[in-house]
Amino acid sequence: MPGIERVVLHRYAPPYRSRVLDGPGARALPGALAVVEVDFEGPDQGRRKDWVDTVFTAMDGDAGKRPARGGIAAHFHLSTDGTRVLNMAEWPSERAHAEWQADAPLDGAWARVHHYPGIAASRVRRYTPALSLSAGA
Repeated sequence: MPGIERVVLHRYAPPYRSRVLDGPGARALPGALAVVEVDFEGPDQGRRKDWVDTVFTAMDGDAGKRPARGGIAAHFHLSTDGTRVLNMAEWPSERAHAEWQADAPLDGAWARVHHYPGIAASRVRRYTPALSLSAGA
């Protein structure tokens, strides 16, 4: 029926890899969540893990080359059907993530991330929580 949006539910395993980032604001509470979804052409456990490891290599290379802009943490989950990766990245604000993403080099390690063989599609969505709990004084 035209106009009906079909919602697909994906299941994910506990995080494959996570990193709490160092740098300014690393202990801050997240003010935004950047959700990155990557779809692969067919199930392949090894390819998804290798892609996540490629992202970690790119993040390691970033450490001394460009400012982290306050990235707090990144958590990578693999879908149970073998076709997707979900990264839930914590940031101090949507703007901080957008600026970091706009500043990303498109060569070297990040080029390998973006042009990894077998990626069918990817999406980035940013969310700002309606409420926030803060560590009281």
